Amino acid sequence: MDASNQPIQLQVGERRFTTTRTTLDKVAWFAAFLKPEWDSKQPDGSYFLDADPDTFEHILRYLRHETFPLFYNQRTGFDYWKYNALVAQADYFCIEELVKWIKEQKYVGAVQTTVSMATYDRDIYPQHQLDGNSETEHHFTLKTMKVYVCPRGISSHEGDRRRCGRQCENANTEQGGARFEEQQVLRTTEIIKTTNIRFDKCQFES
Repeated sequence: MDASNQPIQLQVGERRFTTTRTTLDKVAWFAAFLKPEWDSKQPDGSYFLDADPDTFEHILRYLRHETFPLFYNQRTGFDYWKYNALVAQADYFCIEELVKWIKEQKYVGAVQTTVSMATYDRDIYPQHQLDGNSETEHHFTLKTMKVYVCPRGISSHEGDRRRCGRQCENANTEQGGARFEEQQVLRTTEIIKTTNIRFDKCQFES
């Protein structure tokens, strides 16, 4: 096996990582760190790095796949704490492309959000089939408005004259026209937020 592809053990803080020299040699800092003259190898053959292992995990993933990290949750938004920790570690290891990507907040362009809003009177509104990228909110208020009253007292006709048939219209004519009365009506405002991730925006551009 080519020496550059042989597994290398990294002891980062309290965690052990396995990678290859080829992956680490992408960054000059690691290439120099692995040189014999640095004498960095531990008795068990591993290389020790005094760094936060949870953050280093993203450093290694970036080197392996050349993909920038996206720390985003649809409910809580971007995890700026993680980005702050990662940019500090990337700066220490002199990974300029990663530092620039985070400092310029290019990760924001990887998340595209659209918001639609509609308002419905009364207590009936469409039931949407939403996918995993969408979430909906409903806000309710009361509004005073004139509501159609069925002359025959049929509850399913209330509020919507189109539901009345010929007999109801005949009754309206007999009483001198359709009757409306003021009522407090429930108004529903529906907000649908859809989030799409542009993974192409997280790709390394050579």
